[in-house]
Amino acid sequence: MNDTRDNPILEIILVAILCTMAIVGLIQLPAFNFLIFLASIPMVVLAKRRGQLFAALSLAITGVILGFIDIYLSISIIITYASMIIAVPYVIDKRLELSESIAVCAGAAFVAMVISLKVLSIMMGQDIFTYTWDAMRKIFATDNEFVANLLEVYKTIGILDNAITSIQFGELLIDRLKILTPSILIISAIIFGGSNFLLSRSMLKRYNIYIQDIPEFSRWKLPRGTTRGFLIMMILSALGNWAGFKNFDVVGATVSILFTFIFSVQGLALMTFLLRRTKVPKPLQYIILILSFLLLKTPLTFIGVFDQIFNMRNIGNGPKKDAKS
Repeated sequence: MNDTRDNPILEIILVAILCTMAIVGLIQLPAFNFLIFLASIPMVVLAKRRGQLFAALSLAITGVILGFIDIYLSISIIITYASMIIAVPYVIDKRLELSESIAVCAGAAFVAMVISLKVLSIMMGQDIFTYTWDAMRKIFATDNEFVANLLEVYKTIGILDNAITSIQFGELLIDRLKILTPSILIISAIIFGGSNFLLSRSMLKRYNIYIQDIPEFSRWKLPRGTTRGFLIMMILSALGNWAGFKNFDVVGATVSILFTFIFSVQGLALMTFLLRRTKVPKPLQYIILILSFLLLKTPLTFIGVFDQIFNMRNIGNGPKKDAKS
């Protein structure tokens, strides 16, 4: 009897079943719902090994099965997984560098998310964000114990005025979310696309498929010109906001949050580099890195910018290269 590796049809079916089971299982775990997007990795590996048509057939099977459970979920999965089936094999075939690969995969993921949200809005007959804001208003307008307790905590620590009502608090929260939504989508796309590329790449190595080399995380560095690019965008968004152009406050917030996120990752890479040169046990190193990323975003951002400008990891290793930012 042929095994799965010699039978592409059987492999298509098994990958579809595996992905479907992972998706359905993760739906039941609210804290881990985000891992649903990583369940696309077996299909990405299939796309590179067998071809994108085979992966598309496997995705179609998964979509049909999920359609019996939740049509919205099925459509979202088909659109987002399809973006990775296209993007990841492309960057591997083109042998792009790490930053370019993540940028392409993140771009594909972002486009897929926007299309998915638009399709869902059409199916619902209402913009999905408007639907979400209205649903939140209803929650804050009702006598909700959780909202009341949350509002009381914020008043106690001085974040909110004592006179503010739960409805006013809801509007403040909605206004904040409207500003943060673009950056949330972009950062989610970076994480989704980057994770799919890196994890698929690791799995493909087991099949003796040539994969471009990428630097260790401790040596990861943003491309030249990144700092200048962000500064220019910040200046332009500040000028637009000062001039009173519509939605430039959203642009400014998005650029600022992306700047913090990306350079905090580079700061974390520099910390990883420095910790590896110490005698600190690896488990403790991981704890330090995780806590630093969760609690010290601002210091990590400054460290990342400093490293981008002065190329700290090359000090003592010969002439500095790519020191310009």
